[in-house]
Amino acid sequence: MKLYLLFESAAGLSLLKKKKYKDGKETVEDVLALYEDPKTFRKKVKMVAFKPFLNSEVALTTQMEINDGRCPPFLEEFLKANLPTDEKFGLGI
Repeated sequence: MKLYLLFESAAGLSLLKKKKYKDGKETVEDVLALYEDPKTFRKKVKMVAFKPFLNSEVALTTQMEINDGRCPPFLEEFLKANLPTDEKFGLGI
């Protein structure tokens, strides 16, 4: 199984893919540790897609809805366009 990571920033949404993922053998802490060292991050994660926010209103609305546990239209379109439809995968948000 592949593991995708959603990264939200003020500029937009990024979808990253962990290059090697051991299903069920890696903890959340293992995945979060990737962010601690930029060199390790670059070696173990690949950027799949980036979508900039159209304006500050879309950015704020999208990030607030994600924080509230909802999937806003901007995020839904981004994920549908960039996640595989023919295989199982995990998504870290």
